Amino acid sequence: MKFSFIASLLLLLSTEYVFAKYSVCDQGNDCTSILDPSGKKNGIEVCKSGKTIRRKVSYKNDLKEGLWECFDQDGKLTESRIYKNDKKNGLHKIWQSSIQKFEECDYKNDELDGVCTSYQTSHSGGQTRVSGVYKTEYKNGLKHGFQKIYDDIGKEIKSLCYNKGQLVEVDKEPCNQKITQKSEKPLKKVDISKNKIEYYGSGKIKARYQLIDAGDYENYESFYENGQIKNYFKRKSKSEDFHSPDIYEFSTFTDTGLIKKKGICEIYPSENFSKDYCSKFNGTETEYDDKNEVLATDSYKLGKLDGLSIYYIREKQQKRITTYREGIKIKYELKDIKSDKTIETQEFFDDGSIKSKTH
Repeated sequence: MKFSFIASLLLLLSTEYVFAKYSVCDQGNDCTSILDPSGKKNGIEVCKSGKTIRRKVSYKNDLKEGLWECFDQDGKLTESRIYKNDKKNGLHKIWQSSIQKFEECDYKNDELDGVCTSYQTSHSGGQTRVSGVYKTEYKNGLKHGFQKIYDDIGKEIKSLCYNKGQLVEVDKEPCNQKITQKSEKPLKKVDISKNKIEYYGSGKIKARYQLIDAGDYENYESFYENGQIKNYFKRKSKSEDFHSPDIYEFSTFTDTGLIKKKGICEIYPSENFSKDYCSKFNGTETEYDDKNEVLATDSYKLGKLDGLSIYYIREKQQKRITTYREGIKIKYELKDIKSDKTIETQEFFDDGSIKSKTH
């Protein structure tokens, strides 16, 4: 047992993975923000390098709130984060172009908290391939729970255990509790014809989905622990090749049951299925406020803003209308909601500079 434990430690140290080292994002230096009357950022800030959108960040009261995205020079998503009160809360994804996969880690209040999935790669014949997969549990920024290691075909080859960052044997806390729970509650997961249910420790449903193949979901529903639905995906059409996306209906809700956002979501076969949000809309995306009124609508085409984006400022009875063409802003209008009278207009060149401005 002692030899096995030391061997496990040496294996881990020789293959240790640091998620953050892959985080390279050209965030762009030409940024357009939506400001409220007090000058605070409220809405989506778009930053470009030249004509290409490189970063989109959602703000609320001058703090990052919601989705943060980074794109490469071709407009492909390379990194995404979810913020709450200016701290990372939720799934952080970083694209590994060499293996065409996202590596993912869960965060809570800017600390790793949940499961982190990473890949070990090998190189031969001028090609890079996945040679191993690591799934590591974290709590409060420290490894806490299982770290499972899989080979290139998904077979588990090693299972390690951590307690508050320290490597321990798998029959020690906290891993022995999970082993006991599994043996005591063998019916906690249902697997009949790929229909699956996951549960919280309290016994309430956490997720319900139909899995066709590894990473290939026909539908997916996640729930808050109070029983309210959180996110909903339903596939409308399936890709016929590696370069075309699957199309899903997508909705996300508050823990009180109010809808927050809905639209048509594109997920490419080369991407990991995101269970918490839609990273690429096509068509109209609609966002709602805490009164269940429409807060904003955005028009997308092939993942890029294309058409009208409307943001409602109901306390002032105004709306901001921005027109995009292939991700490039070409016109901005501020209008009165009731009369539809134009208060301000700006037009832009393709490089983002102002072409004209009228009041």
